[in-house]
Amino acid sequence: MKTRSKRISRRVLRIIFTALNNINRNYITLSDLCYLDQVVKINRDYTQELVFCYEFYHQTRKMFDKIMSRSIKNSSLKPIVIQGEVDKRYQNVPARPDFIIHSPGEFGGIAIIEVKRADREIKEIINDLDKMQLIDRKVGGYQLLICLLYTSP
Repeated sequence: MKTRSKRISRRVLRIIFTALNNINRNYITLSDLCYLDQVVKINRDYTQELVFCYEFYHQTRKMFDKIMSRSIKNSSLKPIVIQGEVDKRYQNVPARPDFIIHSPGEFGGIAIIEVKRADREIKEIINDLDKMQLIDRKVGGYQLLICLLYTSP
């Protein structure tokens, strides 16, 4: 990895770590829902993962807006952004990663991120790892493949 790419990767990892530390558990904790004295059945696993992803995106985006804008302001670099659920079929890849971090319009990217609850079955986690490898193999150029495992609040 080139020196500039290493610097960008380290900066992105710091942003991700800080964003994870800034996640507000109040926004990712679900309660049982009651409607007309009946408990509403929801797919809590799926819902919690989505809620976690929304809060992770929010915190990461705040960090990118704050830190990356200063870095890019006085340089020729294109903005680096986080985007969620990007359908990669337009690049002939039958996959939709949870997040990608990249400079839109540039070849390759900085990171592919897949998010899973840590208590999920190992085959689901392996599927996410396979998906990231497929995207990287078909599209190429990603510096980081991140499988983000979290525990429920």
